[in-house]
Amino acid sequence: MGKCSAFLATGDFTKDGGIIAAHSTWGNRVSDKYWWQNYIAGRWNVLLDIQPVKGNRILMSTSPGLIWSDEDFYQNDAGMIIMETTLHPPGPWSRLGDPIVVRARKAIQYSDTIDEIVSFFLKRNNGLMANDWLIGDIKTGEIASLELALRHHSLTRTKNGVIWSCNNAKDNKVRWELNSFTGISFLGRIWNRNFIPSPRDLKFEELFEEYKGRIDADIAKLIMSTKPICSVSTDCKITSSSLVNNFGMWAYMGNPDGTNFIAEENPYNKPKKSYTDMPACGWVQIFPLSKSSIFRTYQQNDNRGKSGLVLWEFEPTKGEFGNEIYCSPIINENVLYALSWAGKVSAIDTNNQELIWEQDIGIGSSSPLIKGNTIYIGSNNGLYALDIEKGEIIWENNVVSISTRPVLNNNILYCGSTNGNIYAFNCETGKINWAFHTDNEIISSPILKDDTIYFGSSDGFLYAIDAGEKELKWKFETGGPIVSSPVINNDKIYFGSWDSNLYSLNLENGRLNWRFTTGWGIDSSPLYYNNIIYVGSEDNNIYAIDADNGKLKWIFATYGGIRSSPTVYGNYIFFGSSDGKIYALETKNGDLLWSSAPDYYIKSIYNYKTTPIVASLFIEEGKVYVGSTNGKIYCYDSKTYENLQTADIEIEVSINTWLFLFIPLLLVIIATGLYLFIARRKNH
Repeated sequence: MGKCSAFLATGDFTKDGGIIAAHSTWGNRVSDKYWWQNYIAGRWNVLLDIQPVKGNRILMSTSPGLIWSDEDFYQNDAGMIIMETTLHPPGPWSRLGDPIVVRARKAIQYSDTIDEIVSFFLKRNNGLMANDWLIGDIKTGEIASLELALRHHSLTRTKNGVIWSCNNAKDNKVRWELNSFTGISFLGRIWNRNFIPSPRDLKFEELFEEYKGRIDADIAKLIMSTKPICSVSTDCKITSSSLVNNFGMWAYMGNPDGTNFIAEENPYNKPKKSYTDMPACGWVQIFPLSKSSIFRTYQQNDNRGKSGLVLWEFEPTKGEFGNEIYCSPIINENVLYALSWAGKVSAIDTNNQELIWEQDIGIGSSSPLIKGNTIYIGSNNGLYALDIEKGEIIWENNVVSISTRPVLNNNILYCGSTNGNIYAFNCETGKINWAFHTDNEIISSPILKDDTIYFGSSDGFLYAIDAGEKELKWKFETGGPIVSSPVINNDKIYFGSWDSNLYSLNLENGRLNWRFTTGWGIDSSPLYYNNIIYVGSEDNNIYAIDADNGKLKWIFATYGGIRSSPTVYGNYIFFGSSDGKIYALETKNGDLLWSSAPDYYIKSIYNYKTTPIVASLFIEEGKVYVGSTNGKIYCYDSKTYENLQTADIEIEVSINTWLFLFIPLLLVIIATGLYLFIARRKNH
């Protein structure tokens, strides 16, 4: 270890003027690559949320058992962000003073300003290790860089700019000290006395120029997934002003460009028994445990049911990064449409698994809507209308980024944006008719009933607005961001929140009917079926809840958080889990029909080796289609039938059986009649 990549952006460089922060941990020298990637990194997989008796509440990335951040990535409830990259070579140090982990922990726990953080780092500094500390204050929008060696330091601050670091000190005095005051090149010219940009420095500068004014969490993911910035990254953490306000963050376990670190590919020596593969696990947005919720663990069912049967798999054309599939595929007339996070839309013939067309629309793509011969789909670049036959762009609106699946009513498309607005677009031209503002990004896809739009916002409210007049009818406040979509049945609306609760409200006035508390936040959209609500939670469980009174019917435990929304087919519900498996359960009791892991999955102590199934499943004609964070699309045999199909089959079998019985009987009657007729003639 010892190398990291990080940046802070604010003001004119970001989309909303707030702070964006990103940090990735790196491996060390090439010969140590497999020691770090295939042994240590996977075990540094803890996000720690703590409330000390004194001081600020802290969110940090760390390894098991520690009370400070091994990776030096912190944020607190005072709106402060701290992260660092180590400076090389290490330079002189002193046995006096306090270790850096102690000073960093004190700084985040007791500081409300950049000046206070700097003071903690300078006090009793022992020079071990030399670091470039990146500091942000979301209250003021100010960011800073503190290059800190034993005897020298440099502080740079701005409220309008970008600061990055990748182990290469920029201040000449700090560089001189780190090079033992000689200024002589040591292990390459990057460690000369004068600052010489490294390949990572140059790439950062290039990307900041390209994305100036557009940097948000999605663009930060793109930047941190670009080589050489991510060449040997083993994780990535991203936060922002809005996320820090909700005490949340984005995290990626593994290399954010999707590279799997395979232990068997070690070119230096044979893999040790303790070496394990380090798969890319995909992006996850995470928020803290609600004060009202208790994280529960349930005994996983030892009988894992039958194994799923894979009928086929398909891998769309891969890009340099962003091949993960987070959105549910959709099928129209035997053509499957799938979307990667990088924005590649693929049309695939389900009969022969041949690619029909591909189209790029930009990173952060949302789930599509098909109407007639047009596919409507959003991305960080805007809203697109594509021709369903050829994939050609009919029109595009690049004014705002779109983060939800569109819904269509009376030739108007409604969809949400990361800027906190819900928009109404003309579906023929793509022009914006109106916008309705909330106080945080909208990830929850809207639904529409009787000219009223219902959707959640990361500001914690569920909204009901008039689709024609864009007037607020009512809103309901929860204790956390709402990122999944609601579901409606008759006069009730059901939805989940990151405050750990599933809610049932009166559709007309937004009054509470009941709430059900799970063990953690709800990122999965609920499903209504036969007066039962099925919903997954980040506490690893899927729940079946009585839709009338909110009472628990049954619970099924997996080995990972559930972000995939359940889908019903026949008398079974299907969903994916972050443990890497797909599950099929009986709707009435939660008994397992089958489960399957298309790639890595969690087992025994290796709770980081997984290829999460985040996308919801699409089921049609006895086949289950799902996209994975490994970039592949899988088709499974559902091993059941849709209720309507089952009825048709039973009717068809009944008719065939009836004909089988009737025709021979008729022939027997006719033959008997002829025999009797002939016998009577002979007697006469």
